[in-house]
Amino acid sequence: MDALIAGFQAGSDGARIELTSKLLTHNDHVYFTWQMVTAEGKVAITGIDFGTPDAEGKLAQIIDFFGAPEPL
Repeated sequence: MDALIAGFQAGSDGARIELTSKLLTHNDHVYFTWQMVTAEGKVAITGIDFGTPDAEGKLAQIIDFFGAPEPL
């Protein structure tokens, strides 16, 4: 996961990823929300990730959604 985030940040000088929720679990899945903050301190994008851990507890699969869901 660290490598994935580092790659995502590489295109945005000085940006950082901050978690905005705890890691939540449901059955055999996890999810959490995050935001990317620019070097100037502005939120550039938000997202939610869903994942499935392997037998050792490491992420075996992750699905990223970028931005907030659109309202009805």
